[in-house]
Amino acid sequence: MKAPCGACETCEQCPYDDCTWDGVSAEEWAAAKDTDADARHAVESKHAAQQRAYREANREKVAEYNRRYYQKRKKAKQCAAS
Repeated sequence: MKAPCGACETCEQCPYDDCTWDGVSAEEWAAAKDTDADARHAVESKHAAQQRAYREANREKVAEYNRRYYQKRKKAKQCAAS
């Protein structure tokens, strides 16, 4: 039977001291990957919700910042085009 990592025929013959195969099956790895992805998305969703709440609470402040940013970029583009 071939070694799971594919480097040689058996694990005992593996030429690598730091072989990356850790004994996890493909099914276990896929399940862990899905769990990790769900956890990451939960954090991202929480962050998005916090940003949305801030923007709603500070609507005028955000709008003024965006206006100033737009005007500044507009002037910079005009100067660069000249």
